[in-house]
Amino acid sequence: MRLDSLTRDQIRAFAGAKIFERGEEYLTSELVNELDIDSEGIVTAKVEGTDTYEVEVWEEEDDVGAVCDCPYDGHPCKHVAAVLLAYLEHSAKQRKAKTKQPKAKESASGGKSAGSLKANLKRCTHTELVELVLEGTKGNKDFERKLMLRFVPDSKKTLTTLLQQVKTVRLKVSEYENYYSSSCRKAAREFKAILKVLTDAPPEVRVEVRFAVADRILPFLNEYGFSNEPLETALELALAELVKDVATPEFQPQRDQIIQWMRRYHDKGNHGMTDELLACLLKLSATEEELRDTIHWLEKKGSWSSYYRKLIAELYAKLGDEEAELAALSKNLEGMPDHWRLAEFWTKQGAADKALKTCWDGVQRGKGYSEELFAFLREDCLRRDDAEGLFTLLVEHLKRPYGGWHMEQLSASRRMLYRESSSSGDFLQEHELLRDRLHKQGDTAGLVRLYTLYLNPLKVSLSLYQEMEHLLPEPERGAITEKVLGHLKQKIGKDTWGSSPERRLLAEIYAHGKHWDALLDLVKNDFDLLAHYKDRLAPLHPHVYLEAYTKEVEKLINGRGRSNYRAAAEHLLEIREFYERHLNQSRKWLVYLEELKRANLKLRALHEELGKVRL
Repeated sequence: MRLDSLTRDQIRAFAGAKIFERGEEYLTSELVNELDIDSEGIVTAKVEGTDTYEVEVWEEEDDVGAVCDCPYDGHPCKHVAAVLLAYLEHSAKQRKAKTKQPKAKESASGGKSAGSLKANLKRCTHTELVELVLEGTKGNKDFERKLMLRFVPDSKKTLTTLLQQVKTVRLKVSEYENYYSSSCRKAAREFKAILKVLTDAPPEVRVEVRFAVADRILPFLNEYGFSNEPLETALELALAELVKDVATPEFQPQRDQIIQWMRRYHDKGNHGMTDELLACLLKLSATEEELRDTIHWLEKKGSWSSYYRKLIAELYAKLGDEEAELAALSKNLEGMPDHWRLAEFWTKQGAADKALKTCWDGVQRGKGYSEELFAFLREDCLRRDDAEGLFTLLVEHLKRPYGGWHMEQLSASRRMLYRESSSSGDFLQEHELLRDRLHKQGDTAGLVRLYTLYLNPLKVSLSLYQEMEHLLPEPERGAITEKVLGHLKQKIGKDTWGSSPERRLLAEIYAHGKHWDALLDLVKNDFDLLAHYKDRLAPLHPHVYLEAYTKEVEKLINGRGRSNYRAAAEHLLEIREFYERHLNQSRKWLVYLEELKRANLKLRALHEELGKVRL
C-alpha cells in the first residue's frame, strides 16, 4: 500500500475506530514530534505519552508496516495511528504548498529567466558558495561525509570523523523491543549510509570504517542473542566489502586481526550470523598457512560434525592433499550426505565401483537424506535395466520421505504435508518408472507388489489411491483398496474427535467416491474438516452446519480478542448463507443476529468487526 495515497478511512480500517480516535487525540494535542521521511520513504517520528516513544512506518505490498517501542501488546498502537495521521497532514501541506508556487517567469526570448538556480549560483561569490554548501551539511550527514571524502586531503582526520560517527550510532534494546525494533532499524540505516560513502574513500579508511561498523553490530547481536534483519543486512554489507578490502598483501596484519575476530564471534555463536562469518573466514583463507590454520581451527571445533568434515575436506582439496581429503570424507561416515560426498570423491578419481558401493551403503544404512544418492543409483539401475534394483531403491526411499525423516519420526502434521506433496501426482521417480514399466508389460502381480509397499506403514495419498483404482483390475483393485480403507479406519480408531492425517485422507477418499453420508459421519466433530467440505455437504445437511458454526462463533466470542472477533464475523456470513440459502429462513437469521449483538453489547471490538463485513 502506498503511503502517499493513504486516506483517513484506510488508517481507521487499519487501526480500528478506538485506536484511530486515540491517535487523533495525540495529533491534535501536538504530541507527535520530529516527523521525518527518509530517501527510502520510511516515516519516523517521536510521540510523547507516558514516555517518549519512537515510531517507524513504511510501505508494504498490500499493507502498512509499522513498529513502536511502546509496551502496548496490540497492533497497531495509538502512537502508530498518530504518526500516520501526522504524515497525512504533512503530505497535504506539501501538496498545497506546491500548487501555490508561482511558475518561473520567462525572458522575452522565451528562455528561462535570469532568476534560475544555475544563473543565481554563477553570480554568487566564493564566500557565498562556501556558506551555502556548509548550510547544506546541517542535518545532512550523508552530504557532509561526501564532501569530507572529496575535499579533505587528510585521510587521518576523515577516518577519525567517520569512526566517531560509527561510534555514536545509537544501538539499544528496551524490554519491549524485539526483531522489529524501530531503534534497530534506524541504526541499520545510519550504518548503511556510512558504508555507502566509502566507495571513494582511501583503502585504509574503507578497511577501518567497515570493520568498525561490523564491530558495533556483531557484539550487539551476540549480547542480546536475537536476530534482526536490518542490522544483519548492514553487517553483511560491511563484511562482504571488508573481505575484498583485505585480500591484498598490504593488509595482511588487518586480515589476521579480522580472522581472529571472526573466529572469536563464531565460537560465541549467540547470534544469527555464524554461517556468514564462516563463509567469510573461508574466503579469507588464501595462503597454505591460512588454509592449514583454518583446518586446525575447524578440527578443534568438532571434526565429528558432518558439516565441519565437509569444510575440512574442501580445504584439503584446495591444498591438493588427496590423502587428507579422503581421510576427512571417510571419518564418522554416518549420514547420507556424507556418503554422497565420498561417492563424489571416488567418481572424480575414476573409481566407479567404489562410488556405487558407497551410494548403496548410504541409502541402506546412512542417516538423513540425500536426493543425489538416489538419483545416482536410479540412473545406474536404468542403465543396467535393473527393475529389482529399482524396487530395492524405492523401499529405501519410502523409509525417507522428503526432508530426510523416517515416517515414524514425523509428527502428524509433517506426515500430512508429505501426503499433500504427493497428492498432486508428485510420486517418487522410482515409483513412476516401475509403475509405467509394469503397466506396459501388463504385470498385475508386479503392480500389486508395488502398491503393497505403501501399506505397512501406510504411506498412501489420494492420487496414489486413484492410481490403484485406475490401473488395477478386479479383484486385485477391490482387495488392495479395502486394505487401504481398513488401515485408515484402524488408525483413526473409535475416537471420533480430533483431526489427523488419516482422517483427512479418508475424507478425501470418501469425497472422491461421493460417499456423502460416510463423509459427514467422519468430519462432523472436526470443525476444520467440516468447514473444508462445506460446499459439498452443507446443501445436504444444513442443520448440522448451522449447529456447528453457531457453536464455533460462540467459542470465538467467549475467547475474546480482535482476531477471534474477526473470525467470528466471517463465520457469521456463512451462517447467514445457511439460514437464507439452504433453509430459506431469513427471518430467523435476523433474529439470531440481533440476539447475538444484544448479548455482546459491551464488546466494542466485536461490533467493529461485524461492521467491517456489513453485519
